[in-house]
Amino acid sequence: MGTLYNRLRMKKGRILAASIPLLVSGAALAGNEADALVEIEPAPEVGGIDIAQYINASQLKATYIWPMDFDRGPGDVSAFSTEVGTFLGAPLKFGEKLTFVSYFNYAATELDIDGYPLGVGPGAGRYDLLHRFSLMTALVYNQPGSRWYHGLYVEPSLRTDFEHVDGDDFFLSFAIASAYQVSDDLVIGAGVYGSDLLHDPWFIAGPGFVWTPGDDWFISYYGPRFVTKRLINDRNELAFEVANTGSYWNVDTFNASTKLDLRSWRAGLLYRYRLAGELWLELGAGYTLGNKLSLSTPGGLGLFESTLGQLDPSPYAFLGLTMKRW
Repeated sequence: MGTLYNRLRMKKGRILAASIPLLVSGAALAGNEADALVEIEPAPEVGGIDIAQYINASQLKATYIWPMDFDRGPGDVSAFSTEVGTFLGAPLKFGEKLTFVSYFNYAATELDIDGYPLGVGPGAGRYDLLHRFSLMTALVYNQPGSRWYHGLYVEPSLRTDFEHVDGDDFFLSFAIASAYQVSDDLVIGAGVYGSDLLHDPWFIAGPGFVWTPGDDWFISYYGPRFVTKRLINDRNELAFEVANTGSYWNVDTFNASTKLDLRSWRAGLLYRYRLAGELWLELGAGYTLGNKLSLSTPGGLGLFESTLGQLDPSPYAFLGLTMKRW
């Protein structure tokens, strides 16, 4: 335990400052898709930027959301998803100022829309498999000796039910961000995130920070995702998170391309246990809030808004295996 803390003290300021542009500009990651709960133990560095500090090197996770009732009518929606993600190699250093990282993520989601009056989709309300393939890339700039860091994030993705794949199934997101290292314990930043740039673009700006008030505590906000984490010992970690989550896909509905969007907030606990080496078991549970299901044309025109919309709160749980570093 002492060795872990000593390593953290020596590297903490540099690691936080180098990584916050990715955290802030990684708004899409915080949308549920890759695990953004922060890992305290440093992984091997490349050029001073320890990206694996914040996102698992590899992960496999399954999540279930219990039925969420429609506010505007009968029926409910439940969701089960499995996902796998991995870095595509170590961070690449270009000179002294630029570092590039890439991460691949695949998720398969089953939505069961029970009692939906229009019987949308294959199986009269059951989307047996919705697929998301994402390639997340980021470039970080830092002038040696400067407290300022700047990041660019780009994510092309394929989000489809594979009923009919065309240009509507491809999506593109991006973000830019800057951060300033206030001290060894605190980094603050801000970024702009743009989503669905190919069809119905929208943008959002927001702040972010990473604060380590003690060697075994980690508090952060980015994405938007708020995390408070406690390192109990070398084998046990406990965290509380509040995060905006969900996903979207292009599906064939009534023989036409339609964007299906499931969004929610979730608040819950995460427990991690080190099985061996860098292999960890994850258990998490909590409640989803502000749930919303929507359908729209690729251009953003809402469909069936009188019956879809808000969903009641519901519990969720997940189980996963993560590799902190290779």
